[in-house]
Amino acid sequence: TSTSSSSSSDSSSSSSLIPSSSSSSSSSSSSSLSSITKTEDLGSAVAETPTVEKNGRLERGHVVLARWSDEGWYFRGKIVSPTPTGYLVEDNSGHREEIDTSHVLADELDSKQVPREGSHVVALHPDYSFSYAPARVTNTEDGWFYAVEFYEGTEAEVPREELYLIGEEQFQGDVGFIRAIEEALLGSFVVVRDDTDGLYRRGMVAKSSGRSYDISLNGETIQQDPSQVFPDSKKAGAPLSVGAHCLCPLDGLQNTFSPAAVTIVNTDGSYGVKVHDGSELYSVDRTSIFPINEDFYLNATNFIKSREV
Repeated sequence: TSTSSSSSSDSSSSSSLIPSSSSSSSSSSSSSLSSITKTEDLGSAVAETPTVEKNGRLERGHVVLARWSDEGWYFRGKIVSPTPTGYLVEDNSGHREEIDTSHVLADELDSKQVPREGSHVVALHPDYSFSYAPARVTNTEDGWFYAVEFYEGTEAEVPREELYLIGEEQFQGDVGFIRAIEEALLGSFVVVRDDTDGLYRRGMVAKSSGRSYDISLNGETIQQDPSQVFPDSKKAGAPLSVGAHCLCPLDGLQNTFSPAAVTIVNTDGSYGVKVHDGSELYSVDRTSIFPINEDFYLNATNFIKSREV
C-alpha cells in the first residue's frame, strides 16, 4: 500500500496502515500517485502511455483506483502486471498487492455510466486526502455534483469525476470488509508516530473509525492517520538490500523506532543500518523492522527535524 491522510495532516506516506497507499498529501515526490486526481492526465504519472485493451483489461502502467487490504478503502495505484484474477498493483510507497478485478476501478470503464439516486458508489471522502470509500447517492439534481452518504454516515457533495459506480453486492462487501478490519485492530499493539518528536513508538489501538485511529501512547490517547500506524504484520516482506529504507528499533524491547537506511547485509541475514541522526546499528534482525520507501524515509526524517526546532 497505500500511501493517505487527513486533509490537515502532514502524512509521510500515501497509504493506509502501510507506508503508502494509499495516501499522502505531503509527499515530496512529484510522481507520487497519491497526488494524482481523476481530472489530471493519468499518462503523466507513468513512463508509458496506458491504454485499455480490446477485452477490457487494463495494461501495465495504467493508474487506477484500487481497494487495499490493509484498510479496505480505495487509493490510487499503478498496474504492474495482469494476474489470472485481477492485477498486481503498486502504490506510491512501492508496496505491491494482487487485487481482484472487481476492486480495481478505472475512468475508462466507468465514465459512460450514469449515477442515479440510490446508486452505490466509491467516492472521494471530504475529510481525507486522496481517499475513496463506499457510499450511496442520495441526490442527483445538481447534474455536476452528487449528494452522497458514506458508509460511516458522512454526507458530502462529490463531483462526477470523483465517484465510481459499483453494485449493491460489492458495496455491502466493501463495507463489511472495512468493518472487520476496524474491529480486528481494536486492542492490538502497533507502532505509531509520536508527533512530539517524530519518532515511532509502540502503542495500542483504542478506537478505529473511518480513517481515524485513537492510539493509547505513553499514558495518553492520540489521534493518528493510518499512514503513520504500523501493525506487526507490516514487518513481513522480502529481504532488504543495501540502500533500502526502514523503520528500525532503537531498543531491544522494540518500543521506539527511527527511520533508517540499510548500509550492509550481514552474513547471518541481519542488517547494519544508519538511523536518522547519523548513528549506526550493526546487527538488526529483519523481523524487527518495517520496510518503507525513500519518500517516506525523507518525509519522516524531515518531520523529526521540524520537531527539533
